[in-house]
Amino acid sequence: MKTRKLVVRRPITVESFKLEKVWSKEGGVVEAFEGMYALRQEDIVEVTASRAKQLLTTSPETFSLKGREEIWLFLDNCCEEAEEEIVDFSRLWEEYRSWSEKQGKTSMLSKEDFEKELSGLFEVVESEGKTCLKGLRLREEG
Repeated sequence: MKTRKLVVRRPITVESFKLEKVWSKEGGVVEAFEGMYALRQEDIVEVTASRAKQLLTTSPETFSLKGREEIWLFLDNCCEEAEEEIVDFSRLWEEYRSWSEKQGKTSMLSKEDFEKELSGLFEVVESEGKTCLKGLRLREEG
């Protein structure tokens, strides 16, 4: 079954989603997703049809960003979009773990949640018996 995609206006970045943290009265963190309404307007980003439906039908008040901010930061810092490139999920996961440790993160998404989030943003393909993401590559360390 072929994955349907929406039209891309611009790449996914942390800045484009205007992520910010707001402390709640109870002392916890409430994560706001101010760019949700931008998704409903002209700034649609490329996502699978099912992920788009989820994003476009969820209000900012009920949309949970728990863990997602870290994914956007990881993608912005360690990856770049590359239309015809593929990257192995396992290698991407190891890079995410390494990046999280270097950032001093005390908690990370589980491997399953990490894969679930990224498979909602990029096309999943099989290559040489491995599960990979198409349209993404790791940045060269320099």
